[in-house]
Amino acid sequence: MSENTETITFDNEQYNVSALNEQAIQYFNILMKLQNESNEQSYQLSKTNIAIETMSDRFKALLDELDIKPIEETVIDTETKTIEQ
Repeated sequence: MSENTETITFDNEQYNVSALNEQAIQYFNILMKLQNESNEQSYQLSKTNIAIETMSDRFKALLDELDIKPIEETVIDTETKTIEQ
């Protein structure tokens, strides 16, 4: 086998591109595109999560700076009492 033979790697196995038919090449290209899209979406999700965390910290700091306190929870006792006769 010459050193110039084109190969692809799939599931940690190498295949000669020349052995693939048109459909196999098309499937492989689609698979690569889907993996790239998945990687991009994963990156975007990580970036968004970091942005949410950062803005949440900034909002909390602003509330503290402005001395804005949360509304205290009001507890209403709805227990029914039985009167014995």
